[in-house]
Amino acid sequence: MSSHDDEMAIMKQRRARKQELQKLRDIFDEIDFSGDGYIQWAEMEQVLKDPLMVHWLRTLDVDVDDVEEIFALLDDGDGQISCEEFINGINRMRGHAKAIDMVGVVQLIHRVDAKLELLLPASNPRKC
Repeated sequence: MSSHDDEMAIMKQRRARKQELQKLRDIFDEIDFSGDGYIQWAEMEQVLKDPLMVHWLRTLDVDVDDVEEIFALLDDGDGQISCEEFINGINRMRGHAKAIDMVGVVQLIHRVDAKLELLLPASNPRKC
């Protein structure tokens, strides 16, 4: 009986995950006004003018006040966001920060700090 309950829970979780991915694809398609498979900043700005899109983003736990920052975080540097970048990025941003993500950020800061220490002359220490 217990294994059946576990199987049902796993199936329910997979179904929910599949529905969530489809919802993200649908949102991506709605934002991609041009239909070229990428979201440019101009398209992202339009989201702020559409109450339905604002509502959809809020259902994803995305704060629409941070749309510009979100765009910058999702963009890999080419000025546009692919569907894969959108889905992966939104999934990573949603909800509370995970402890593993925070550890990664701290380690990255330490590596950057160590590299800066090597670049800065010893006679001219940083002031901050």
